[in-house]
Parts: sequence; C-alpha cells; structure tokens
Amino acid sequence: MSYVKVFSLIASAAFYTVAITPPQPRVVSDAVYKGQSWEYIVRYISYAAGATIMFPTFLHSFLLAYPGVHSLQVTPLICPTTPSHAQLAALTPSFIVGLIILLFGASIRLWSYHVLGSLFTFEVVIKDDHKLITGGPYAYVRHPAYTGILCLTTGAYLTHFGAGGYVAVCGVEGIPALAVLGWLWRISSLFSFVSLYRRCSVEDGKLKAQFGLAWMRYKADVPYALIPYVI
Repeated sequence: MSYVKVFSLIASAAFYTVAITPPQPRVVSDAVYKGQSWEYIVRYISYAAGATIMFPTFLHSFLLAYPGVHSLQVTPLICPTTPSHAQLAALTPSFIVGLIILLFGASIRLWSYHVLGSLFTFEVVIKDDHKLITGGPYAYVRHPAYTGILCLTTGAYLTHFGAGGYVAVCGVEGIPALAVLGWLWRISSLFSFVSLYRRCSVEDGKLKAQFGLAWMRYKADVPYALIPYVI
C-alpha cells in the first residue's frame, strides 16, 4: 500500500509541475496585457507553486519509504504528530479524489499546450500569426487551460491538505512558520483564481477585436468560459 501512495505522490507532483510550468519563453512586447498586478508575477507564482508541491511530496514519500526514520530526532520537525505507517500510507477518499482531479487538470493543461503550440504563452498577447483555435479542449470551454489550473489547485489541496495528506496527517500547520506557508499557498491560490477569471474577459475582448464575427460565432457555439453548463 505504501508503495502505491509513494508512486501516486511522485506521479501527481510530476504532472503538476509540468502542467504549471510555462511552455514558451516570456513574450516581450508592448502589446502584452499588463492591466492587473498578477500579470507581472504569473511566472514566479507558477515556479513557486511547483516548488511548494515538491516539499510535502518529498517529505511524505520519505516517511513512507523509510519507516525507521521515526526514531530520528529530526522527525518531530517534519512530522510533529508522528503518525503510524498505516496512517501515512492510507489511501483516503479525499486523497484519491484529489489525485483524480489533479491528474484531470494536468491532462487538460497539457492538451491545451499541445493544441495551441507556440500560441500558448503565460502572457496575454495577440501574436502576428495568431489563429482562432476552436478544436481540442477549446471545443468545450473557451479557456480550458484555466479550468486545468482550477483542477490542479483543488486536487493538490485535497491530496496534501485533506485527510490522508502530509499536512493533515503530520499536523505540520501546528508549527507557526509552516502554518504561515500553508496560508500563503491558500491566499496565492485564491488570488490566482480571481486573476484568471478576470483574464477570461480580457482575452475574450482581444480575440473578439482580432477575429470579429469568427470569434462571435465561436462564442455562440462555446458559451462557457471555464466549466460547461456552469460558467
């Protein structure tokens, strides 16, 4: 059971990191949208998010792979509650659901990367060779990559903060410094959600200005920005 969880943790962290990493170099242009503060730090947030997920993944996997580590003096620093091996290895419902949501989100992001190709940038900009992409995940919602972010973040939270996750099982938020880091992650995630939602209307406006009637027909065919039949 422990090896299944170790594999699940490492695989989910790998998919999360790849799906959160910018696939293209930074676009340097006066045409890049800079209408909200998030635009200036989006790349830094993505790198920090990837690094943050690696922290609980490594420690949880380490505790599972080396059960004897509980006898070391360092253990209270990385797992204050000193849970049993069975508790650390438990595949709880919230962990499994989080894992599924995370992998689903990563799949959507990577599919979006593939379909857009060089057009997928972390900056909001209309390129000279820009095309209106309506296939792949864009046939279901207009901003599937952002849907992927929502799923990635929700899945990561359930996987690491939910029952059976490292943060919950080891009680690390009982340590003030780590509690602050946990809340910084939550706040930055909420900040990103709000910023991405605002981006949707900005991108829609730029695409409408660029493609006119073609974009309007696309919006009529795909009326939802993020979640089919919801929003």
